[in-house]
Amino acid sequence: MNSYNTNNNTSCLDLKEIKLHLEDLGFEKQALDLLDCNRFILPGHSKVHNSLCKFMCGCRFWKFRKTCKLRICPTCSKKRSHKLYKDLREPFKKLKVAHSIYDTGLRFLTLTIKNTKNLEEGINDIQKFFRMFQRRKYILVNVHGGLGVIEAKRGKDRLWNVHVHCVIESKYLAREFNGEDPKLVKEWKSITKTSSVLDIRLVKDSDIALKYILKYVSKGLKDHSSEDIAEFYKATYGKRLLITFGSFRKILVKTKFLCPDCNCPLQYVSDYEYEELTKSKYPERPDKTGQLRLLEND
Repeated sequence: MNSYNTNNNTSCLDLKEIKLHLEDLGFEKQALDLLDCNRFILPGHSKVHNSLCKFMCGCRFWKFRKTCKLRICPTCSKKRSHKLYKDLREPFKKLKVAHSIYDTGLRFLTLTIKNTKNLEEGINDIQKFFRMFQRRKYILVNVHGGLGVIEAKRGKDRLWNVHVHCVIESKYLAREFNGEDPKLVKEWKSITKTSSVLDIRLVKDSDIALKYILKYVSKGLKDHSSEDIAEFYKATYGKRLLITFGSFRKILVKTKFLCPDCNCPLQYVSDYEYEELTKSKYPERPDKTGQLRLLEND
């Protein structure tokens, strides 16, 4: 089994193998972006520069790292998880933590479906089932909102296990009812027709709950083969795996970063990239050709 190498050297063997599998599936551009990710780019005065660096607002040139923004990229996934944590940390502090099972507050909820051979069908099914789950009267009355992440991993039986990890804000939700399935389980089972497997437990700390959910954004498929990773990308291409619903729809507010020179907002720069950009008073200038140059990592 191949595993991710999270070093800055993006030319390692496993990423090359993933690139080949992506190309076989028709994702040639994404394959190249994955291999070039995390290299330094020195912007120039070309049209390419203007399209790549528009978030720098054009006041001056900076040396920065190229990012592929693919969910299977370990570097970009960690950046996204870090940025989401910064955006959500303060709103999560305001959420109530339930001190007993009967209190209204935060809870962990995991919902699963029957293992499947076809990952794309599994992803589509759980998205559809979860939307139906949110609209059930019992859920609308007892669950105020939530933040969830869809995860998929291949088991020893070579079937894909697809499930949703959530942090929800809810009233008391029974786990057992006189030896019968509680209402929550019945609702999920009636939707999926096959699965009644779910887990619910109290959250002791809102910050720990947020970190728990966001680890699935950066986790990736560490113990899967390159072929499985490429298959996961194809199955999830163009799909949202981070889900907000109910009162949590308003909780995700993007952090605004300002250019240190002209005070204009910068679009999509992670925190530590922003710190690197502001360290140098006189950043490097482009060469005479005015073209983009890819620099190997140190």
